Amino acid sequence: LNALSSLILQKDFARAERMVLSLSNFLRASLEKTPGNKTTLAEEFEAQRQYLAIEQERFGERLRLTETLPAELRDALAPGLILQPLIENAVKYGVARTTRPVAVELTAEVRGAQLRVTVQDDAVPDIADAPSTLGVGLTNVRRRLAVLYGEAGVLTCGPRPGGGYSATIELPLERRR
Repeated sequence: LNALSSLILQKDFARAERMVLSLSNFLRASLEKTPGNKTTLAEEFEAQRQYLAIEQERFGERLRLTETLPAELRDALAPGLILQPLIENAVKYGVARTTRPVAVELTAEVRGAQLRVTVQDDAVPDIADAPSTLGVGLTNVRRRLAVLYGEAGVLTCGPRPGGGYSATIELPLERRR
């Protein structure tokens, strides 16, 4: 909302209107989901695209998204909005803390009987340092995975060699029937 307000104050009405539309689409999709329900990976990726459309208006060319969702994983199930905190952190601690373009990658793959989804960025912050502790969002993701999957639900995260950050969730591969 602060970014939207800034666009309005700058009289950049075209970008402000695009941001309002993206925000309304994202909120509508979020409100349609029942907490605790699982969604297909295709729907989860789409929700993150809607969120990133908002951030794209804020950061423009500084935010570069690439995603890999193999066709055979589009119907794989994941907890609704489980990727949101991972994506949000990539933007907040990656894109927002550098003046250079940042690649944010969203990738899904199968490892044995596990679904593995990774969000990573290549940011080398030049504005402020990222926090050294696990924040509320990632802590909540870890707890959700533990409640839903026990030891089979794992969040692994940390800095990448050469710069950037990576967060990976692993959970049992389930499909919509």
